[in-house]
Amino acid sequence: MHTYFPANEEDGVNLLFLAQFVDVWPIKANKFFKNKINIILSVEKGHMKWCPQRDIYTKAGNEVLNNILKDIQYVRELKRKTKDESDKLIIFCKKIQKLNLSEIKNKDLIDLIQTYNKLYINMISYGLPTTIMEASNDLLTNYLTSLLKKKLVKIKTRKFLADYFQIFINDSYQGEAKNEKIDLLKITIHVKNDKILAQSLIKKHVQKYFWLNYAYEGPILDERYFIKNLKEILSRNDPKKSLQNLIKEELQIKRNRKQAEIKLKLTNKEKQIFAAARDCIFIKIYRKDALTYSLAVMEKVLKEIRKRTRFSLKQIRHCLPKEIKLLFIKNKKQDLKKELNKRINYLAYHVKNKKSIVLTGGKARQFMDKMLIKEIYGDIKIIKGTVASPGTGNGMVRIINVTKDMVKMKKGDILVSIATIPEIVPAMKKASAIVTNIGGITSHAAIVSRELKIPCVIGTKIATKVLKDGDLVEVDANKGVVKKII
Repeated sequence: MHTYFPANEEDGVNLLFLAQFVDVWPIKANKFFKNKINIILSVEKGHMKWCPQRDIYTKAGNEVLNNILKDIQYVRELKRKTKDESDKLIIFCKKIQKLNLSEIKNKDLIDLIQTYNKLYINMISYGLPTTIMEASNDLLTNYLTSLLKKKLVKIKTRKFLADYFQIFINDSYQGEAKNEKIDLLKITIHVKNDKILAQSLIKKHVQKYFWLNYAYEGPILDERYFIKNLKEILSRNDPKKSLQNLIKEELQIKRNRKQAEIKLKLTNKEKQIFAAARDCIFIKIYRKDALTYSLAVMEKVLKEIRKRTRFSLKQIRHCLPKEIKLLFIKNKKQDLKKELNKRINYLAYHVKNKKSIVLTGGKARQFMDKMLIKEIYGDIKIIKGTVASPGTGNGMVRIINVTKDMVKMKKGDILVSIATIPEIVPAMKKASAIVTNIGGITSHAAIVSRELKIPCVIGTKIATKVLKDGDLVEVDANKGVVKKII
């Protein structure tokens, strides 16, 4: 029975939208994979685990890698379709932003949820194959690492493999997070010259980027958040110089790549495979931005439902899509509230014989114990993973998985996480190095660490299981090795 494993873990819950990963997406995924990918979703007090069957998940990841190596157009088509479907979702949500929801009928509110779910699952369907490829043993990352090792044997260079890896993977596209950074730098330039104009620009900035750190439950960012960031920029840097450096970096990325391609004598096919890796990163970032924005906008709909039904937001987020109608039926409310409160504590959601099943409490725990692969670890001193961002660092371990963990983080600590999420970026900025269990080159930790130029080792699989708060470690992100000292 023990064939499932936690491929991803995240903070926040929105079963109303995410249940589709379990009951709808596996059916849609048939066009990408030979075998159906069954997934169990478990949620414990706001923390989600996505658990697929390991052998089938790995086979699916290998299928994606083989498709990329066979035909480079495969990734380009996924990129095109992901962008198209993401844009449809964004357009729909922009319309919702303009609606006066208090004036529409209950049925229309339910229709908004159902339409959103269809657009959402279409977007996810094209965005997930490349994610599965990396989540199942970092397949593309390992392939590219092996390719670079063979190339480096033939040349004399002072650079580490990790340096070349970063040169080929780095891309000027970093999504809306980078656009927000550029826009805020431009506003800081105006602050010194025209404070009234700066205030106006901040308001527009909030309207454009309120959703950035939303994830699944928020919060939505307000003026105070961006003004705090603006003050930090003013206290640390010359905004004009910082803006110029960002523009120079974009040009330098392409120059470095061109020089490295010549130095390593990459073939056209090899250049295309690295380009495909950058496309995979684009897919991850663009899809995640669209998802985060859309969930932030849909909070407006959930709040309107809360106002009309007297269910809490937390309870609404633990509903299945098919249950949304029950929120409005008086004689169903009491029983539904009891069920939702049970789910808030602990739930396991899966599909058996085409039937959706939600287990709660003890039954859910017994089910997960039976289905998950059992793993036992001894006294491990050396942990190996994949380099995401080169460099070295040493310090005290801080396990940071969710936002409430961030209070532990001090400047120079080693941030160790199952998989980093946008909400813990403030803690990541304090780290002298970052280590994760999960993730390849397209992971959040890999993307952010490269942007922040912080040493990062990803895909260790066991870091959070063998390390604890207060352990002293050395991180060599040039070689992908983490050594436990004390």
